[in-house]
Amino acid sequence: MSILAILFFIAALLVSVMIHETGHFVTAKVFGMKATQFMIGFGPTLWSTMRGETEYGIKAIPLGGYVRIVGMSTADELSEADWESGRLYIQQPRWQRLIVVLAGIVTNLVLGYLLLALAFGLFGSIVMHDGEVVRQSVGVLPTLAAAFNGPVSFVTMVGQMVSTVGYLFSPAAITDLVGQITSSAPRTDGSLISIVGMAQVVGAFGSQGNLFAVLVMVAQLNLVLGVMNVLPFPPLDGGHVAVIVIEGTVNTVRRWMGKPANWMINVDIWAYIALAVILYFVLILIGTTILDVLKPASSLVGS
Repeated sequence: MSILAILFFIAALLVSVMIHETGHFVTAKVFGMKATQFMIGFGPTLWSTMRGETEYGIKAIPLGGYVRIVGMSTADELSEADWESGRLYIQQPRWQRLIVVLAGIVTNLVLGYLLLALAFGLFGSIVMHDGEVVRQSVGVLPTLAAAFNGPVSFVTMVGQMVSTVGYLFSPAAITDLVGQITSSAPRTDGSLISIVGMAQVVGAFGSQGNLFAVLVMVAQLNLVLGVMNVLPFPPLDGGHVAVIVIEGTVNTVRRWMGKPANWMINVDIWAYIALAVILYFVLILIGTTILDVLKPASSLVGS
Protein backbone atom coordinates (compact mmCIF):
# COMPACT_ATOMS: atom_id res chain seq x y z
CA MET A 1 0.00 0.00 0.00
CA SER A 2 2.88 2.37 0.82
CA ILE A 3 4.47 2.04 -2.65
CA LEU A 4 1.07 2.38 -4.33
CA ALA A 5 0.36 5.53 -2.29
CA ILE A 6 3.69 7.07 -3.31
CA LEU A 7 3.10 6.23 -6.98
CA PHE A 8 -0.40 7.73 -6.67
CA PHE A 9 1.11 10.89 -5.18
CA ILE A 10 3.67 11.21 -7.98
CA ALA A 11 0.93 10.72 -10.58
CA ALA A 12 -1.27 13.24 -8.75
CA LEU A 13 1.59 15.77 -8.73
CA LEU A 14 2.05 15.45 -12.49
CA VAL A 15 -1.70 15.66 -13.10
CA SER A 16 -1.95 18.72 -10.84
CA VAL A 17 0.79 20.46 -12.83
CA MET A 18 -0.86 19.43 -16.11
CA ILE A 19 -4.24 20.79 -15.01
CA HIS A 20 -2.62 24.05 -13.89
CA GLU A 21 -0.94 24.50 -17.27
CA THR A 22 -4.12 23.43 -19.07
CA GLY A 23 -5.87 26.40 -17.47
CA HIS A 24 -3.34 28.76 -19.07
CA PHE A 25 -3.34 26.88 -22.37
CA VAL A 26 -7.09 26.63 -22.91
CA THR A 27 -7.82 30.26 -22.05
CA ALA A 28 -4.94 31.43 -24.28
CA LYS A 29 -6.37 29.39 -27.16
CA VAL A 30 -9.89 30.72 -26.52
CA PHE A 31 -8.57 34.28 -26.90
CA GLY A 32 -6.63 33.40 -30.05
CA MET A 33 -3.14 33.66 -28.58
CA LYS A 34 -0.36 31.57 -30.08
CA ALA A 35 0.85 28.80 -27.72
CA THR A 36 3.82 26.90 -29.13
CA GLN A 37 4.72 24.61 -26.21
CA PHE A 38 2.89 22.67 -23.47
CA MET A 39 5.49 20.99 -21.27
CA ILE A 40 5.30 18.98 -18.05
CA GLY A 41 8.56 19.28 -16.11
CA PHE A 42 11.81 21.14 -16.73
CA GLY A 43 15.21 20.32 -18.17
CA PRO A 44 15.93 17.93 -21.07
CA THR A 45 12.95 16.75 -23.10
CA LEU A 46 12.17 13.05 -22.67
CA TRP A 47 9.33 12.93 -25.17
CA SER A 48 7.40 15.38 -27.32
CA THR A 49 5.03 15.51 -30.26
CA MET A 50 3.75 18.29 -32.52
CA ARG A 51 0.02 18.86 -32.86
CA GLY A 52 -0.71 21.81 -35.09
CA GLU A 53 1.39 24.76 -33.93
CA THR A 54 1.97 23.36 -30.42
CA GLU A 55 4.64 20.98 -29.13
CA TYR A 56 3.40 18.78 -26.27
CA GLY A 57 6.03 17.05 -24.17
CA ILE A 58 7.43 15.66 -20.93
CA LYS A 59 10.75 16.82 -19.49
CA ALA A 60 13.19 15.11 -17.14
CA ILE A 61 12.58 17.08 -13.91
CA PRO A 62 8.93 16.69 -12.80
CA LEU A 63 8.85 19.74 -10.53
CA GLY A 64 6.53 21.96 -12.54
CA GLY A 65 5.66 22.75 -16.10
CA TYR A 66 5.01 25.59 -18.49
CA VAL A 67 3.04 26.77 -21.48
CA ARG A 68 4.92 29.01 -23.92
CA ILE A 69 2.58 31.72 -25.13
CA VAL A 70 4.35 33.83 -27.74
CA GLY A 71 4.93 37.38 -26.54
CA MET A 72 4.51 36.56 -22.85
CA SER A 73 8.22 36.35 -22.04
CA THR A 74 10.55 39.31 -22.45
CA ALA A 75 13.10 36.85 -23.86
CA ASP A 76 10.90 36.00 -26.85
CA GLU A 77 12.39 36.91 -30.22
CA LEU A 78 9.42 38.21 -32.18
CA SER A 79 9.37 38.37 -35.96
CA GLU A 80 7.48 40.85 -38.09
CA ALA A 81 5.04 38.05 -38.95
CA ASP A 82 4.38 37.52 -35.22
CA TRP A 83 3.45 41.17 -34.78
CA GLU A 84 1.30 41.19 -37.92
CA SER A 85 -0.62 38.11 -36.73
CA GLY A 86 -2.11 40.04 -33.82
CA ARG A 87 -1.90 36.87 -31.70
CA LEU A 88 0.89 37.91 -29.35
CA TYR A 89 0.14 37.84 -25.63
CA ILE A 90 1.25 41.46 -25.22
CA GLN A 91 -1.14 42.58 -27.98
CA GLN A 92 -4.24 41.36 -26.15
CA PRO A 93 -6.45 43.43 -23.80
CA ARG A 94 -5.45 43.44 -20.15
CA TRP A 95 -8.58 41.59 -19.04
CA GLN A 96 -7.81 38.70 -21.40
CA ARG A 97 -4.21 38.49 -20.20
CA LEU A 98 -5.40 38.50 -16.57
CA ILE A 99 -7.79 35.62 -17.25
CA VAL A 100 -5.02 33.58 -18.92
CA VAL A 101 -2.62 34.17 -16.01
CA LEU A 102 -5.18 33.54 -13.26
CA ALA A 103 -6.62 30.42 -14.92
CA GLY A 104 -3.83 28.20 -13.57
CA ILE A 105 -4.38 29.41 -10.00
CA VAL A 106 -8.13 28.87 -10.24
CA THR A 107 -7.75 25.33 -11.60
CA ASN A 108 -5.51 24.31 -8.67
CA LEU A 109 -7.91 25.77 -6.10
CA VAL A 110 -10.91 24.08 -7.76
CA LEU A 111 -9.06 20.75 -7.96
CA GLY A 112 -8.07 21.06 -4.29
CA TYR A 113 -11.71 21.62 -3.34
CA LEU A 114 -12.92 18.70 -5.46
CA LEU A 115 -10.33 16.38 -3.90
CA LEU A 116 -11.43 17.43 -0.42
CA ALA A 117 -15.06 16.87 -1.36
CA LEU A 118 -14.09 13.42 -2.71
CA ALA A 119 -12.17 12.55 0.47
CA PHE A 120 -15.01 13.56 2.73
CA GLY A 121 -17.64 12.06 0.44
CA LEU A 122 -15.90 8.68 0.44
CA PHE A 123 -14.66 8.53 4.01
CA GLY A 124 -16.52 11.20 5.98
CA SER A 125 -14.99 13.74 8.33
CA ILE A 126 -12.91 13.02 11.41
CA VAL A 127 -14.47 14.20 14.68
CA MET A 128 -14.12 13.53 18.41
CA HIS A 129 -16.97 11.63 20.04
CA ASP A 130 -16.84 10.58 23.71
CA GLY A 131 -13.07 11.01 23.66
CA GLU A 132 -12.56 8.83 20.59
CA VAL A 133 -11.73 9.72 17.01
CA VAL A 134 -14.60 8.67 14.74
CA ARG A 135 -15.71 9.35 11.17
CA GLN A 136 -18.84 11.27 10.39
CA SER A 137 -20.59 11.57 7.02
CA VAL A 138 -20.65 15.10 5.61
CA GLY A 139 -22.01 16.97 2.60
CA VAL A 140 -20.39 19.10 -0.09
CA LEU A 141 -18.87 21.63 2.34
CA PRO A 142 -16.58 19.38 4.42
CA THR A 143 -15.34 20.19 7.91
CA LEU A 144 -12.28 18.54 9.43
CA ALA A 145 -11.96 18.40 13.22
CA ALA A 146 -9.63 16.15 15.23
CA ALA A 147 -7.05 15.64 12.47
CA PHE A 148 -6.26 19.38 12.51
CA ASN A 149 -6.84 20.06 16.22
CA GLY A 150 -10.03 22.00 15.61
CA PRO A 151 -12.73 22.64 13.00
CA VAL A 152 -11.30 23.17 9.52
CA SER A 153 -13.37 23.98 6.43
CA PHE A 154 -12.18 24.46 2.85
CA VAL A 155 -11.84 28.20 3.46
CA THR A 156 -9.80 27.79 6.65
CA MET A 157 -7.63 25.16 4.97
CA VAL A 158 -6.83 27.69 2.24
CA GLY A 159 -5.99 30.06 5.09
CA GLN A 160 -3.56 27.46 6.44
CA MET A 161 -1.89 27.27 3.03
CA VAL A 162 -1.61 31.09 2.97
CA SER A 163 0.10 30.92 6.37
CA THR A 164 2.44 28.18 5.11
CA VAL A 165 3.43 30.17 2.01
CA GLY A 166 3.92 33.29 4.15
CA TYR A 167 6.23 31.34 6.44
CA LEU A 168 8.12 29.99 3.41
CA PHE A 169 9.13 33.54 2.46
CA SER A 170 9.93 34.69 6.01
CA PRO A 171 13.48 34.93 7.46
CA ALA A 172 12.48 32.30 10.03
CA ALA A 173 12.08 29.68 7.28
CA ILE A 174 15.82 29.55 6.52
CA THR A 175 16.98 29.71 10.15
CA ASP A 176 14.48 27.04 11.23
CA LEU A 177 15.47 24.82 8.31
CA VAL A 178 19.19 25.09 9.11
CA GLY A 179 18.44 24.44 12.78
CA GLN A 180 16.42 21.32 11.94
CA ILE A 181 19.24 19.97 9.72
CA THR A 182 22.08 20.63 12.14
CA SER A 183 20.28 19.68 15.35
CA SER A 184 20.49 16.16 16.74
CA ALA A 185 16.97 16.51 18.12
CA PRO A 186 14.05 14.77 16.38
CA ARG A 187 12.24 16.64 13.64
CA THR A 188 9.47 18.95 14.86
CA ASP A 189 5.93 19.41 13.57
CA GLY A 190 5.45 22.35 11.22
CA SER A 191 8.86 22.04 9.56
CA LEU A 192 9.02 22.61 5.82
CA ILE A 193 9.04 19.52 3.62
CA SER A 194 10.06 18.90 0.04
CA ILE A 195 8.31 16.80 -2.59
CA VAL A 196 10.40 13.90 -1.23
CA GLY A 197 9.00 14.56 2.25
CA MET A 198 5.44 14.74 0.97
CA ALA A 199 5.96 11.38 -0.74
CA GLN A 200 7.31 9.99 2.56
CA VAL A 201 4.22 11.21 4.43
CA VAL A 202 1.87 9.85 1.78
CA GLY A 203 3.71 6.52 1.90
CA ALA A 204 3.31 6.40 5.70
CA PHE A 205 -0.41 7.10 5.44
CA GLY A 206 -0.68 4.51 2.68
CA SER A 207 0.99 1.84 4.82
CA GLN A 208 -1.70 2.53 7.44
CA GLY A 209 -4.42 2.18 4.80
CA ASN A 210 -5.41 5.81 5.49
CA LEU A 211 -6.66 6.73 2.01
CA PHE A 212 -8.53 9.69 3.49
CA ALA A 213 -5.23 11.31 4.56
CA VAL A 214 -3.64 10.54 1.17
CA LEU A 215 -6.42 12.39 -0.65
CA VAL A 216 -6.22 15.31 1.79
CA MET A 217 -2.44 15.54 1.18
CA VAL A 218 -2.97 15.74 -2.59
CA ALA A 219 -5.69 18.35 -2.03
CA GLN A 220 -3.30 20.39 0.12
CA LEU A 221 -0.64 20.13 -2.59
CA ASN A 222 -3.04 21.77 -5.06
CA LEU A 223 -4.10 24.43 -2.57
CA VAL A 224 -0.52 25.42 -1.79
CA LEU A 225 0.32 25.53 -5.53
CA GLY A 226 -2.66 27.80 -6.11
CA VAL A 227 -1.85 30.07 -3.17
CA MET A 228 1.88 30.25 -3.94
CA ASN A 229 1.21 31.35 -7.51
CA VAL A 230 -0.76 34.34 -6.23
CA LEU A 231 2.47 35.89 -4.91
CA PRO A 232 3.40 38.96 -7.02
CA PHE A 233 6.89 37.75 -7.87
CA PRO A 234 8.21 36.62 -11.24
CA PRO A 235 8.24 33.96 -12.58
CA LEU A 236 5.08 33.00 -10.63
CA ASP A 237 1.64 33.70 -12.08
CA GLY A 238 1.22 36.50 -9.57
CA GLY A 239 4.29 38.17 -11.07
CA HIS A 240 2.53 38.36 -14.44
CA VAL A 241 -0.55 39.76 -12.71
CA ALA A 242 1.64 42.40 -11.05
CA VAL A 243 3.07 43.45 -14.43
CA ILE A 244 -0.41 43.80 -15.94
CA VAL A 245 -1.76 45.77 -12.98
CA ILE A 246 1.28 48.05 -12.54
CA GLU A 247 1.68 48.84 -16.23
CA GLY A 248 -2.07 49.32 -16.66
CA THR A 249 -2.27 51.69 -13.68
CA VAL A 250 0.75 53.75 -14.73
CA ASN A 251 -0.43 54.04 -18.33
CA THR A 252 -3.93 55.03 -17.23
CA VAL A 253 -2.43 57.89 -15.21
CA ARG A 254 -0.19 58.86 -18.13
CA ARG A 255 -3.22 58.91 -20.42
CA TRP A 256 -5.01 61.26 -18.02
CA MET A 257 -1.93 63.51 -18.09
CA GLY A 258 -1.92 63.57 -21.88
CA LYS A 259 1.26 61.49 -22.15
CA PRO A 260 1.84 58.39 -24.33
CA ALA A 261 0.40 55.31 -22.62
CA ASN A 262 3.33 53.06 -23.54
CA TRP A 263 5.24 52.75 -20.24
CA MET A 264 6.61 49.29 -19.48
CA ILE A 265 8.40 47.77 -16.48
CA ASN A 266 12.16 47.55 -16.94
CA VAL A 267 12.61 43.96 -18.16
CA ASP A 268 16.18 43.73 -16.84
CA ILE A 269 15.10 44.56 -13.28
CA TRP A 270 12.18 42.11 -13.54
CA ALA A 271 14.56 39.41 -14.80
CA TYR A 272 16.86 39.93 -11.80
CA ILE A 273 13.90 39.60 -9.42
CA ALA A 274 12.83 36.40 -11.20
CA LEU A 275 16.34 34.99 -10.89
CA ALA A 276 16.42 35.81 -7.17
CA VAL A 277 13.05 34.07 -6.63
CA ILE A 278 14.21 30.98 -8.56
CA LEU A 279 17.47 30.79 -6.58
CA TYR A 280 15.52 31.09 -3.32
CA PHE A 281 13.24 28.22 -4.35
CA VAL A 282 16.27 26.12 -5.30
CA LEU A 283 17.84 26.86 -1.91
CA ILE A 284 14.66 25.85 -0.07
CA LEU A 285 14.31 22.73 -2.25
CA ILE A 286 17.87 21.61 -1.50
CA GLY A 287 17.54 22.31 2.21
CA THR A 288 14.18 20.57 2.64
CA THR A 289 15.34 17.56 0.62
CA ILE A 290 18.43 17.22 2.83
CA LEU A 291 16.19 17.44 5.91
CA ASP A 292 13.81 14.82 4.50
CA VAL A 293 16.73 12.45 3.87
CA LEU A 294 18.29 12.97 7.32
CA LYS A 295 15.02 13.05 9.23
CA PRO A 296 12.24 11.54 7.10
CA ALA A 297 8.94 13.45 7.25
CA SER A 298 7.20 10.10 7.74
CA SER A 299 8.40 10.28 11.36
CA LEU A 300 5.79 13.01 11.91
CA VAL A 301 2.95 10.61 11.05
CA GLY A 302 1.41 8.96 14.07
CA SER A 303 0.85 5.22 14.19
